[in-house]
Amino acid sequence: MNPEDRGTDDTFTAPSDDSTETQIGAGTRLGPYRLEELLGAGGMGQVFRAQDTRLGRAVAIKISKAKFSDRFEREARAISALNHPNICTLYDVGPNYLVMELVEGTPLKGPLPAAQALQYAGQICDALEAAHHKGIVHRDLKPANILVTKQGVKVLDFGLAHMEGNPKDPALTKAGEVMGTPAYMAPEQWHGKASDPRSDIYALGCVMHEMLTGKKVAQQRIRLEPPALDDIVGTCLDQDPDLRWQSAGDIKRALALPAAMPAKSVRHWYWIAAVILVLSAAGLWEGVRSMQSAPETQALRLQLNPPEGGQFIFGLGITPGGIGVSPNGKTVAFVASVGNKAGLWVQSLDGTGARLLSGTEGAGFPFWSPDSKSIAFFADAKLQRIDLPGNAPLTICEVDTNVRGGATWSNQGFILFGGDSGLMRVPASGGTPVRLTTPALPTWSPQVLPNGRILYFVQGGAPDESGIFAGSLSIPAEPVHLLTTASNALYAPGDDGKHYLLWLRGSTLLAQQIDPESAKLIGEPYPIADPVGSLNGALNASVSANGLLLYGTSNVLSQFRWFDRTGKPLGTVGEPGEYNSFRLSRDGRRAVLARNHPGGADLWLLDTERGVSNRFTSNFGVATYPVFAPDGDTVVFGQGNPLSLFLKPASGIGREERVTKTPSILQLATDWSRDNRVMYFEVGADTQEDIWMVPVTPDGKGISDAEPRPYLKTKFRELNGRFSPEPSPRWVAYMSNKSGQFEVYIDSFPDPGHEIRVSTEGGLYPEWSDSGRELFYVSPDYRLMSVSLKMTATSIEPPPTPQELFQLPAAVSTWSPYQVGPRGQRFLVRATPERATSQPLSVIVNWPALLRGTNSQ
Repeated sequence: MNPEDRGTDDTFTAPSDDSTETQIGAGTRLGPYRLEELLGAGGMGQVFRAQDTRLGRAVAIKISKAKFSDRFEREARAISALNHPNICTLYDVGPNYLVMELVEGTPLKGPLPAAQALQYAGQICDALEAAHHKGIVHRDLKPANILVTKQGVKVLDFGLAHMEGNPKDPALTKAGEVMGTPAYMAPEQWHGKASDPRSDIYALGCVMHEMLTGKKVAQQRIRLEPPALDDIVGTCLDQDPDLRWQSAGDIKRALALPAAMPAKSVRHWYWIAAVILVLSAAGLWEGVRSMQSAPETQALRLQLNPPEGGQFIFGLGITPGGIGVSPNGKTVAFVASVGNKAGLWVQSLDGTGARLLSGTEGAGFPFWSPDSKSIAFFADAKLQRIDLPGNAPLTICEVDTNVRGGATWSNQGFILFGGDSGLMRVPASGGTPVRLTTPALPTWSPQVLPNGRILYFVQGGAPDESGIFAGSLSIPAEPVHLLTTASNALYAPGDDGKHYLLWLRGSTLLAQQIDPESAKLIGEPYPIADPVGSLNGALNASVSANGLLLYGTSNVLSQFRWFDRTGKPLGTVGEPGEYNSFRLSRDGRRAVLARNHPGGADLWLLDTERGVSNRFTSNFGVATYPVFAPDGDTVVFGQGNPLSLFLKPASGIGREERVTKTPSILQLATDWSRDNRVMYFEVGADTQEDIWMVPVTPDGKGISDAEPRPYLKTKFRELNGRFSPEPSPRWVAYMSNKSGQFEVYIDSFPDPGHEIRVSTEGGLYPEWSDSGRELFYVSPDYRLMSVSLKMTATSIEPPPTPQELFQLPAAVSTWSPYQVGPRGQRFLVRATPERATSQPLSVIVNWPALLRGTNSQ
């Protein structure tokens, strides 16, 4: 039992006024228990080693100085609710004593070797996770309450624990009283506020720092090596509970500690710990080789952080993002945004840091050559390749279809890719693409099996028309439907000579054996990772040929903030989340937000005055690009597989009604005019994004009988159409890449033909002021620009030089980052939260070991 019990100088506790010293000692009998030796004493009582005369076992007895107090009852309730190998076990309760497991050990003390400290940290995480799962917050975690034994660590002393939902156990003590040990107390405890599991996480950060450095955080905060470990501990110690790790389990996964260490292989632990440190200090590849040469193979879970100050990108929009691991498992490629600029990065896992590849702005869906020496990607309506270490990108071919996630560079020197027009084949050296399939539904993410067969994903349609199909490049045959899924799959060879298909069910990534000769699945699928992200059918994962799996959970973290015209912050709105597109109501009092989740995205309604949001849709898949009706009573948005337009009352009451029926064309809403015409862009089979319109009923509650019609349909990309704000709009603002880069234009409505270019050096995401006399847009370097307009009923004067309002805060330019408030005097901006970091990518080294039951968490 812990010899340093409560009552030390740095503990805010005091004995009750009516407490008296209990006159007991060795030889005293308490029921069936015989006291043998005093182990420790404190302000609240004494702890004895004792013998249970009935069972003949040694126990520890904690005796209160007073009658059984609220605190002892709290500790008894807390410990009795727990049964965990890293938590001291409660055996019995007496009138003023607790009978507990006798733990032979010494209090935790640093500094310790890194591998040992990380092992203990993982066990403490396990203990806290078990307690928090039961609604128990320890509230006084510190080294003195953690004993080190031959079997690991034991967390003791739940005397200050708070049990959620227990009316006899208030979260706070008497007014002005603070409970805990000052050096390990979270800021909210110091201020007398309610504690929750994140308070224990703060204390855990203090404990980890002390284990690794021998110094208390309160005395001296020492930077830890590698930086990734310092980030983990620093996140525990954040002053704001919302910005800390939100669970002990998250910390353990970040540390990538094994759930159990084989007793016969202490040496095995040290090379696992070495891999953990290698991830940030010396790269991952040496760890991979260590694992491959080790006598016992395990799967090891690690995490990969984005570039300094950056965020990973994965989603829909101008920059679709994506990740890819090289076939040899030595390098990863990913799309990330740093300082408002997005591009393709490579991270060598042999110790070299991440670096941006020049000329890859706007890159999406990267994939590797078979020799791991080149990367191909899609950008600016082109399929491009870049040969490492980093030459200028070369164009392989023009892309006249909406390319979707996933492509393959075969050993035979050709590339397969797909989209709304089916599968395409092109030489990797460059050439004209050849269409392989002409399906009625979008088809992409081809995978080449060893025998030349191909697997690919078909999106949308009936269940027997959607999912994973197997076909052949050389033998004309009817494709075989393997799986009904909502996203693409990955082919991966195992280290046991077998072949596997990795596919997603909900947010769980499954591995299932496949016979490449017959293209048939074998046996049952086995879960290997959860949650794994996907968006609109694109799986956010990649796998190497030698057993390295890389995946992300979802998109980047952001938060909404108000700014005035000078860029002065006016306050945050709502909570941080993984948001993509959003729109304000005309009065600025509500915003409808598309918020990502592992399976896609749902819509939420945000009260911009109170900062409270409520879920608006709850369907599996994607709901995005929402737009309010002019009166704010209805919302139109993209939903389905592929996305089509739907209406739903903004009250949330009532059914969603489909506006358009286009089973093979992706459609996304962009605006709603005051005379009830909805503008959207859709992706055509032979063109790129085009601007279309569809009327709705005059009351804005239903669908008009009129058919949708195109407003602008060209071979270029036209996006983000916005009606001018008159009762009957006369103009449309939009963005197009017809000049070679995106610029902002205005053209006449209802028929185009009087086009005027507004931006001068690139422009994105136009928005009108509600007066119609000012147009805003975003420059390529992420400045919010303004242009004053002079218009008549039939013409617009040439606009003056655009003026900069302010530099937008850091964010990812995949979707429009701003909305204009009433009278154009303030702007709601989606930005990176202050002090927030991007969610890391997860890495599983030797993932096939999970199929053999040797998983290390």
